[in-house]
Amino acid sequence: MKINKKIYAIGTLAILATLIGGVSAFAESNTQGGPEGGNQGNRLGQMRRGGDLRPMMKPAVVGQVTAINGNIITITSKQVFDRNNNGTTPTPTTTTFTVDATNAKIEKGGATVILSNIIVGDTIMVQGTVTGTNVVATNIRDGIARGQEQNKEKGNQSTDGQIPANMQGNGLPIVAGSVTSITGNSVVITNKSNVTYTIDATSAKIVKGTTTGTITNIAVGDQILAQGNINGNNVVATSIYDQVNQTTKNAPKAKGIFSKIGSFFGRLFGF
Repeated sequence: MKINKKIYAIGTLAILATLIGGVSAFAESNTQGGPEGGNQGNRLGQMRRGGDLRPMMKPAVVGQVTAINGNIITITSKQVFDRNNNGTTPTPTTTTFTVDATNAKIEKGGATVILSNIIVGDTIMVQGTVTGTNVVATNIRDGIARGQEQNKEKGNQSTDGQIPANMQGNGLPIVAGSVTSITGNSVVITNKSNVTYTIDATSAKIVKGTTTGTITNIAVGDQILAQGNINGNNVVATSIYDQVNQTTKNAPKAKGIFSKIGSFFGRLFGF
């Protein structure tokens, strides 16, 4: 049972890194549950513990700290995880975010800390108001300290389930929620905190389950993850993952890691 839980934690971390565009600290998974896999599971725990895990009312970005100047943190989000169907590793996409941590609650190692506890090289998850590449942070989780990463940026991926090659993260923020309406190429979602986002899916790559689809495949009640450029409650999506309404009765059960990430993202992003 301990090994199964460890594999679950590692697989979930892998998907999170892929969709958010997590940097090198999230870039490795180990499906054998060995020592490295255990470390990754513990790191996920650090990101999820450190206080009550409340549904996220605002978008989140994940990245590696590259600079700290006063209350301003610069992070780089880099997609280094997926492989293409032909086995090649795609060119990483890097996005730099400027984070205003003036009024942010900061957690590290399960405790509330101050900004000076964050150092260059740490990997942090930032929740707040995202405008382009600027984030006014309300919560910051410092999950991995410099020097703790092992076998950095090897491009490994979990074999527990299929990860669609066209569902690669690009370093942009994500939002998640339940679809409440669809009009043309516009999708409206609401999370459990009753925060509503309007998503422009015009140019988005859409994946439903493990199959590439179109906006016509999205239905009211589906639970989706949307990654893209965020301005307030408006999102211009680059990619959308539709994991379908998990409460639908008699629906066929998904297999592999995609059957497991629904509850994780539900708790993390509040849908």
